[in-house]
Amino acid sequence: MIDDALIAFEGVTKTYPGAGRAAISGLDFRIPRGAILTLVGPSGCGKTTTMKMVNRLIEPSSGRISLDGKDVSKVDATALRRSIGYVIQQVGLFPHHTISQNVAAVPRLLGWDKRRTHDRVAELLDLVGVPMSDFGDRYPAQLSGGQAQRVGVARALAANPDVLLMDEPFGAIDPITRVELQGELLRLQREMHKTILFVTHDIDEAVKMGDRIAVFDSNATLAQYDTPDAVLARPASDFVRRFVGDGAALQRLKLRRISDVPLVDFADASADAPRIAGSSTLHQALDALLHSHADHVVVTAVDGGRPVGTLSFDRLRLALREAEGAEREVAR
Repeated sequence: MIDDALIAFEGVTKTYPGAGRAAISGLDFRIPRGAILTLVGPSGCGKTTTMKMVNRLIEPSSGRISLDGKDVSKVDATALRRSIGYVIQQVGLFPHHTISQNVAAVPRLLGWDKRRTHDRVAELLDLVGVPMSDFGDRYPAQLSGGQAQRVGVARALAANPDVLLMDEPFGAIDPITRVELQGELLRLQREMHKTILFVTHDIDEAVKMGDRIAVFDSNATLAQYDTPDAVLARPASDFVRRFVGDGAALQRLKLRRISDVPLVDFADASADAPRIAGSSTLHQALDALLHSHADHVVVTAVDGGRPVGTLSFDRLRLALREAEGAEREVAR
């Protein structure tokens, strides 16, 4: 049982009229307040259906979904949707409205006054990196895909919702911009602490973005619900093991911080060794080593880049072997 769960699914099933089987069946899980839950699985597995039942774009056939203890089926659907942010892959900006007008849409519907709305729009556009002074009077067609997606996030956050639903929000973006937007969303989450349901078909994205992962299988059932590290280290079924793939050990390096492993004294560091913050992941350290051809990195503190030790390639290799050993132990 997860304490302080904001969203709870209890025995939730959705069957569409005339369908041979349920679109999703027997969902039971709880989402902690302020956490990112990534929903991942093959096409048609029910992950988007699950997300859309939270704001009642799709009504469940049976079971109960609660938001902050209240059954969402008892809440007016329009009021519910205005209280939940929603971001889709195609962005969905109003083409004949300016960027400022797009972001202001929900505050206007909620009856905010002009000053409050203006200040909130300016705050959010600055926060997502498309400042009002440069972009406020532009139209969606004048933006790049990445800029439009940032505006979509700003619009979803405009009324300061507790919950944000994101349906493959970065799926149509080029790989470089996608990585930037992933990092931007994680930065925003550290500041805003929203409860986010994030649908993706990409296990790498699910691992990177999620505090929890819900893995759906091809039979439209929830195959595993756990932390990213637990899903990678202890897949609950053959399906999850196959879906995660052979790179689970490397994936786990993305979840461990440099600060999690012992460091060697800085006195033995090479002057040419790359520097990396202790808050970085072991995967980022490995990437720095491979690009620099060095045998160690200098690890720095968060405050001002003060060196605190070194991390060697051999120690990283040991961490990778430990992760691979855990996978083999699970596979037995």
